[in-house]
This record gives sequence, structure tokens and C-alpha cells, in this order.
Amino acid sequence: MILDHTFGPPLKTDHDAQVVVHESLVTMLLWPSVPVRRRVDHDLTVIDRFVVEAAQRLAPMRPEDVEEVTGVPREAVARIADRLVGLHVLERTAAGYHAADVASTVLQRRTVPQYRPAQMTFLYLPDTDEMVAFPPGPQATNAPQLQRTTPVGATRLADEVSALRQSELLGRRIADGAVTGLPADIVEVDDAPDRMPMIVPQYRCRGSVRRTDGGEPELTLQILGGRVRVTARLTGVPLLAARWTGVAERAGDAGSAWTATGGAVTSTRLGDTAWRYGLDDRAAAVADAAGVILSEPGGLLIRCNDDIAYLDAEFEPLDDGARLLFARQSAFRSVSALAPEKVTRALLRQTADRAVTAFDLPRDMLTVDSVLDELWQRRFYQHVYAARREEDFADV
Repeated sequence: MILDHTFGPPLKTDHDAQVVVHESLVTMLLWPSVPVRRRVDHDLTVIDRFVVEAAQRLAPMRPEDVEEVTGVPREAVARIADRLVGLHVLERTAAGYHAADVASTVLQRRTVPQYRPAQMTFLYLPDTDEMVAFPPGPQATNAPQLQRTTPVGATRLADEVSALRQSELLGRRIADGAVTGLPADIVEVDDAPDRMPMIVPQYRCRGSVRRTDGGEPELTLQILGGRVRVTARLTGVPLLAARWTGVAERAGDAGSAWTATGGAVTSTRLGDTAWRYGLDDRAAAVADAAGVILSEPGGLLIRCNDDIAYLDAEFEPLDDGARLLFARQSAFRSVSALAPEKVTRALLRQTADRAVTAFDLPRDMLTVDSVLDELWQRRFYQHVYAARREEDFADV
């Protein structure tokens, strides 16, 4: 498993996100316009049930027999019987009408199922073995337009999946109720010879996870790599959401690398996507040497295998030694951001005073010379020359 923590500048994120994904490789298969069967239940009227019961008892039932008993015209009885033949409740022969095998069940339920052709779009996520359906309609969620973007790689399907036909996989998931977003009236998929591929495309994405009002995870994916921005919303794929959440949960260990010299680090969760790290003087020195900006809020990238999660990070000093390092770093960053010709000793003193005040230190804890030394160590030589020009050329 690849695991890496990297601190850097903060990023703009959605305020209501529970997890922010800076980058993720997601394997996806999209099947548009798949032929399926929709079940439509028709209620049986009183006369419908009577005709079915007559067909069961008379075997065969003839319309003229029903007319003789009930007075209902035989033409009307024939039309009713023919409709029931179309619904596969009755069977017609030369002798009359017979009840089909499903007749007793139909009478008990008082409804007749009819199966109509329809089309449905499916998205399969092999990494987590999850499947989502996208019904057509003006209010429906749109399927991701993968045809408008470019895969960045490919992965191999599990052997037990690639050995199936596409319709076989879909049929099993529909029968098991394992397709998110599938309307309840879609009961089966038309059989087709197309087999599952062995190699499937992988897409580079970024996105976030939030909770719907119903408590389900909703993923927003921005699929990278194409000429146009492709965005998709996926609801009810908890395993992919859990994968991303698991990466973000590793933020508590992000400061462990700073304890190699015996320093102490504390980790405090401030919210779903924000953490605070406290450092003593030894840990702060290690972090500073690694280029971590401690004196300002930053961002944390956590890479775990194919996913990189992002969290907001802020830092606090735990002792006077750490506070001094934070203040010196803050003063350096303020001065280094200026043009060299604007730097004077007076400006350095003002900057140092602001830094010690911000980190609750005595004024004499941070001298002008220590700020100059920080600039020199970080190779901002022009800033140092500018600050020293008054004393260096005082006799000229």
C-alpha cells in the first residue's frame, strides 16, 4: 500500500463536503440504452375474474355459455377473454378458452403483470463492484458522459466477472436488488451475447462526498482529461464513498514524521475536512526543515494507493521554542514577499514585532538579525543586501 502525507498551500473546497478528493483513479464502465423489461400490473375487474374462474371450471369456456348464465353479450365476453389471452392469463383453442397456469395466482393477487420493453443506462464501478442505474426522464440524474472524456489507464476485471455476459451480470444484480437507482418496475434485462471485457478504462477524477437529506452518500465527480468538463453525481455508492473517507481518516497520523528527533505532535479534528496540528520546538524544527509553512493555514494531501484526499490544516506551537520558530517563519514570509528595494531595517523591526505579537512572545525574542539570518539561509540575498545598505554605505 502506498501512503504519503504532503503539506502545502490551502485549496478552495465545497463548504458542505464531508470528504474532498483531490485526485482519484476510478474504473468505470457505462452501458447506455440497455434493453430491459418493465413490469406493469393491471387490476382485474369483477367481470375479468368471473371470466377467468369460468375458464377454470368449464375448461373450455365459451362466450355463449357465459352469455347464457349472465346475460353479458358473447361479443363482450370474447373481447374480455381475448384481452386476458394477451396478458397470458387465458389460452385460446378451437374449443374455447382455458385457464393458464398463472390463473390461480392472478386471481389471488387480483392483478395481472404485463412486461413491456424499455431502455436503461447503467454505470458499473468494478473497483468497488457497485452498479448504478440512470432512468430516463426530465427530472432524472444524468449518467456521466464518459464518451466525452479520455481514460488515463486501464485495469483488469476480476476473472469471475469477465467470465460473464453483460446481460448475465446485469440480470443477477437486478434480481438481487443490487442496482442503485433502479425503478422498482424494472424486473429483468434482455438476454444478449455480449461478454464482459477483460480490460476496462480508468479515469482520473476529483470530487467530494456529502450526505443527502436521507443520509445516503452523494459523490460529485469531475472527470479530468477531456476537452470539456464532465461532471457526474452518484448517489448510493457507499463503498466508493467509504474508500475515500478511509483515506481522509488517516489525517491523524500526518505529523508522525516530525517526531523522529523526539518531538511531540498533537492532532485535533476541527471538522469533516479540517485538522489542527500542535508542534513542540523539536517537531517544529523538523517540519520547518521539510518546507512546511507552519505560520499560516495550509492544506494536507493524503495519498493512499489510487486516491488523494485533501484536508484543510492549521498549526499551533506547543512551547516557547515552537512559538519562536513560528514567529521567525512568519516574519521571513512577510519580508520575502516584498520587492528587495522596499526592505529596510526599520521594516524588518516592524515585521518582527508583528510576528512576536501574533505568537505571544516578548519583543526581544525575535531580533532583526535573526530575520536577516533567516533570509540569508533561504538565499534571499537581495533582500539582505537591501536591508544592510544603510549601514554598509553609511560612510560613503
